[in-house]
Amino acid sequence: LGHGTGYSRDELVVSGTNSQAVALVDRWPDWPSPVVVLAGPAGSGKTHLASIWRARAGAVKVDAGRIGDCM
Repeated sequence: LGHGTGYSRDELVVSGTNSQAVALVDRWPDWPSPVVVLAGPAGSGKTHLASIWRARAGAVKVDAGRIGDCM
């Protein structure tokens, strides 16, 4: 049985390894800094957390190869 990849907050599995990052994303826009860097190994949930933040913030996704087009 296949299923699509979902990146909603309801589909995020919170564990001891990501709980601080999840809490930070959940606190947006009440952050101690205007920027946040999500770092971690492949499969750790960076894309999922970024997608949750993007949906909350109304941010636009820009592919890395097209950043120059936005300037």
